[in-house]
Amino acid sequence: HNGRDYPIFSEAAKADLCAKGHCTWTENVVQPVCREVTAFLAGELDADGGTTVIYWACGDGSQIEVIGDLTADDCKTATFKGPSVHQLGQRTVLAPAVRYFVDRFADAKNGMYIFLTDGELHDLDDVKRYTIRLCKEIAANKRNPVKCVLIGIGDAINEAQMEELDDLDSGTDVDIWDHKIAKEMRSLMDIFAEVVSEHQIVAPGGRLFDDQGNLVKQYTDGLPAKIDFAMPASSTFFELEVMGQRIKQSIVV
Repeated sequence: HNGRDYPIFSEAAKADLCAKGHCTWTENVVQPVCREVTAFLAGELDADGGTTVIYWACGDGSQIEVIGDLTADDCKTATFKGPSVHQLGQRTVLAPAVRYFVDRFADAKNGMYIFLTDGELHDLDDVKRYTIRLCKEIAANKRNPVKCVLIGIGDAINEAQMEELDDLDSGTDVDIWDHKIAKEMRSLMDIFAEVVSEHQIVAPGGRLFDDQGNLVKQYTDGLPAKIDFAMPASSTFFELEVMGQRIKQSIVV
């Protein structure tokens, strides 16, 4: 790692080092954040009431280990202590994890993927190239929308890298990445909810009408919390029909 060799200990060696007082286990700072984020995804966003969780940056840094599909209740009590098949990687390689979710859930109407990291990314250029390609495919309607959030935990993260990815210019209007620093958040879920609000489904369906009673837009697969639509500049109000009721909203320019 960064030109230096580091030993990788077996479980028996770790236990022996701790027993003899040479080492101690540090606090698992990732687990509480992971529980909160995954439970929110499973309970508030996923249509099936669950979310897929993986360990990434395993082995040589490019491998992943799938934990499985967890419900919100599962997530709140899950033990995220590290991969069981692979060692934790000596490098932090993000691109394979992003590809895993994007490819596996290519049919998802809106993909929302959260990545927690306590280290520095070693494949930033690869992630940027893949992101630009993804943005262009989404802009060309060849792929469904995707949103990714990188959450940094601890003191070893490289925030400059995270900002660079967040501010990436893809040459399109598509914005895939957002980043957060866990220790700077007033409330993790409050700030996280702002990021995902446009993907949250708040009603089974809905219809929008202009001030002339014309149908402007219809949502048959669920009404998202954030919607975009166009009406004539002369329109003075619009109406949202949802759950058998119409809500009138005046337009103030």
